[in-house]
Amino acid sequence: MEHLPPVTNPHDPIFVPYIGDRVYDGLGFAGYPARRGFDIDGLLKGDFKEASSDQVASFLQTWLYFGMMHEILGVTVKTADFVRTDEYGKKWLTTNKLPGVLHKVRLVVDREKTSPEYTPEYVERRNNGIAKCLRLALDIWEGFSALKERYSVPNPMSPEVSIAIQILGITLQVGSTEICGGAPGEDSYRDVPWEHVRHFRLTHNASIEERMVSQGWCPAMIEHIRSQFHVVGLYYASLLGPPQRTLDHGNCSMDLKYCRAMKGLQVGEVTHVVDGCQCELVSVDKFKLANIIRENKIPVLRFSKQNGKPTLEAVSSTSEPGLEYTAMSHVWSDGWGNPEKNSLRLCRIEKIVGMISASYTIPDFHVEPPQGKHYRATKHDDRVFFWMDTLCVPREPADIYEKAIISMRDVYKQAERVLVLDSELMASTVDASYEELNMRIHSSWWIRRLWTIQEAVLAKRLVFQFADGAYMFTTGSLSWQARKQDLDLNYFNSIGWDCLLGFDAYDRFNGSAFIRYIWIILLSGRSVTVEADEPICGAILMNFDMNKLMEASKLKSAPLEEDKLKVKQARMREFWRLHGDRVPLGVLYIPGPRLNDQGFSWAPASFLACQSAGVGFDNTGTVTDEGLRLKRGPYTSFTLTTPAQLKESIFPCNLDGNRYFIKKSPVKTSPSWDNLDLHKQHGLAVLLETRIVQGEDRRLSIKGQASRGALVSIVRGMADGGGVFFAKYLALSLTEMKALRELEATRSQDLEKSREILLITSRILEEQASRASEDSQEIAHAAALDAILIYHLERGNVVPASDVRPAFSLGWATAWALAGAPELSTYST
Repeated sequence: MEHLPPVTNPHDPIFVPYIGDRVYDGLGFAGYPARRGFDIDGLLKGDFKEASSDQVASFLQTWLYFGMMHEILGVTVKTADFVRTDEYGKKWLTTNKLPGVLHKVRLVVDREKTSPEYTPEYVERRNNGIAKCLRLALDIWEGFSALKERYSVPNPMSPEVSIAIQILGITLQVGSTEICGGAPGEDSYRDVPWEHVRHFRLTHNASIEERMVSQGWCPAMIEHIRSQFHVVGLYYASLLGPPQRTLDHGNCSMDLKYCRAMKGLQVGEVTHVVDGCQCELVSVDKFKLANIIRENKIPVLRFSKQNGKPTLEAVSSTSEPGLEYTAMSHVWSDGWGNPEKNSLRLCRIEKIVGMISASYTIPDFHVEPPQGKHYRATKHDDRVFFWMDTLCVPREPADIYEKAIISMRDVYKQAERVLVLDSELMASTVDASYEELNMRIHSSWWIRRLWTIQEAVLAKRLVFQFADGAYMFTTGSLSWQARKQDLDLNYFNSIGWDCLLGFDAYDRFNGSAFIRYIWIILLSGRSVTVEADEPICGAILMNFDMNKLMEASKLKSAPLEEDKLKVKQARMREFWRLHGDRVPLGVLYIPGPRLNDQGFSWAPASFLACQSAGVGFDNTGTVTDEGLRLKRGPYTSFTLTTPAQLKESIFPCNLDGNRYFIKKSPVKTSPSWDNLDLHKQHGLAVLLETRIVQGEDRRLSIKGQASRGALVSIVRGMADGGGVFFAKYLALSLTEMKALRELEATRSQDLEKSREILLITSRILEEQASRASEDSQEIAHAAALDAILIYHLERGNVVPASDVRPAFSLGWATAWALAGAPELSTYST
């Protein structure tokens, strides 16, 4: 797998044996098994007939490796070019020549594009052929990977052969997308059929995951890397070697968004840079700090030695024209924190000053607008001023602490640069490829911290400290330019495409796109040690009024343990209030607990959970004193009759004559059904994330066959609510439609007995219809993420298919209001 980006001192690279017994015949990918005399259907069931496991493995390597290359690249692939022989006569696969072959293919395609025969029909035919090959290869690869689980037959392919096929498939897919899609800027850019279906980049590889766990990686970090870089990135990260931090990850899992071992680390005694050092603590004058902060200014520090005595002098960042300072971004548990006082060991302060000075030796960069703000017009004057939360945020008094927190956005936005300190990075060399450096950053604990998002996105220059130098990767920097030039040549480099940090995009979005960028991109895999800090970080990112957030939860100088939850809840309540009329309706489908405050029980109790918000960003609601006011489009909400009983959290229903079964989901993060007593609830309804569509036969179905939704209980009707239905939020669910033949075999006796419990018919809104205008009738339905599974079983009565335009409002506790009025309001008591 030599075509992957280089790694400095790779740790335990995987070598793939060549086990082929013949050269691929090049006569067509799909028909190769038959030409070799293999029954592929039988093989996928573990029936190898007369063939041995080794013979099947040899056949699969020839077919899925060399055959896939030949079929997708459209050129003759010489087996000898991809096989090397070591000094002992052992044969191994090598991809040293793969980049050269891919470059030739690109030249061929570029020439084809100038030919009159390069028609849309030709492009469609070529792309469909590539898509079929990739999909067939994936199906076969996955089928053999599942042999053990399905048929108790070991996979004939070794882990090495298996991952080689997987990584080759991803490389060919990425390369084909770049050269067969439209050019950058065109609507057809990367718009190719194989990107719209399941593909190799979405697959897992248990052997690589186990390899990394055995190296000491946290399972949560493994999943974080896989979600960003797929299996190629996982293998590449494993080459970096075991993590420097030796922690016990026995209680961590891939399902978690955070590392339990890291979260459990406490910032204890202030440490030295090296063991055995006996240097003194150096403190900042807390009175000077307080005076500067009280005047709504930013304190910055300058280190000096007066008469041999080390001193940290605090001055205002505006104390002189053109003063430049560096803001530090670090992981507290690495030894850079002090929870008691604004002080650090002398050795650490001297190291900070030295690293800042050295960072200015990085060649500066010249960029064009709109990145022109990063251009340095003047030379640094060699003085070092810096800001660091450990030293510049007083723990008391409370009002000064709050002012310091409120100014955090300005601190990082006004800094000339932000210098990142992470122990993993500081133990690695900076003399490496941009892919290796960026992968180390992506796999660092710094990038998993919630606080560091704002510190990164607000930076004019983001600089990472490594063992022997600093590294800057900002749009327009030399590193950024090197990556761009490399990808122009090595267009198949999936790690190169995926390793972009993406922090520069913060200033390019607005409106719903801005919120989507923060929730889905920036929040991915983040965690925070102090839960009450979540809304602070969120408010800084959203550029909310920090004064209002902090005022909502006046923090004591030393809050009691039982007060901390109240502080977080108060801040989260204000955090959601500050959204105003920009609350994405995707919040309704986020798993996890809700706030229990009046008017806010629709709101997630954790900002971090918002990375699971899904697609509901363009439709927004408005926060009022009573709750969340929102509108819903046609066929997005349905009422349910209350089930007569509930057995094992399962009840059936009909919609448009289709039979469904609703049952409790096993997902751990979903609100529990244990205390809901659904069979005792009245006015059950559901708000779907995806609208119901009506076919030509006037029957309703779920677009995409599945949708998340919010299960609610109506507590006030439209007449009593002034044109608004008010409802109590209950739980999340998933509505899924499946063909009858798929489900008949799995329908249990318990489900059969309860099939008539819940009925959705044309009477859905007949009580309200007489009071609602014809264009605002509501059709209610059940579901929401990770809590309910609904099975489509059979047909029955038909629901009227008028073009309804329902609207909903969420009220007190977890209350919803389902409204037929043009505007929605909410209710609280």
